[in-house]
Amino acid sequence: MSKTTSREIRLISRPKGIPTAANFTLARIELAPPQDGQVLVHNRYMSVDPYMRGRMNSGKSYVPPFDNVGGEALEAALSALRVHGRIIACGGISGYNDEKPRPGPSNLFNITTKRLTMKGLMVFDWLDRQAEFEKEVGGYFKAGKVKHKETVVKGIDQAVGAFLGLFRGQNVGKMVVELG
Repeated sequence: MSKTTSREIRLISRPKGIPTAANFTLARIELAPPQDGQVLVHNRYMSVDPYMRGRMNSGKSYVPPFDNVGGEALEAALSALRVHGRIIACGGISGYNDEKPRPGPSNLFNITTKRLTMKGLMVFDWLDRQAEFEKEVGGYFKAGKVKHKETVVKGIDQAVGAFLGLFRGQNVGKMVVELG
């Protein structure tokens, strides 16, 4: 069996602030044929996610699955929530590129006056319920009761631009790269 040529995106320098295309390169590699007990996988799609930005720093990072709370969005939520409202924090894309931590929201005292609850969420905290989730939500999805939107960009050569677009709001829903 002959070798397989593949392409991959590589981080060639750690971003300071917002990443740029200069932080990445597209490399061509030769893959050896799979050995006994191995398989060769051909990926059709690649996800680009805000959490990837944190993995580019030199320090320890984490892997949050989503982003919907942070920065101005959190400040707006603290103002808009009713008494006894709840916030689930599962990311903070607005601050992922900051070189220094930002000061907190100016209206943080609303947590006290409105008796709000704020809790962090990491998807792997709930992996023991994944099968239950897939069964319930999968049924809703198949029945057309769950709608989703995504942005699909074609070609691995566009992957860096797709990733950078996350920080400019150029996606609707999930950002996916179709590899071909």
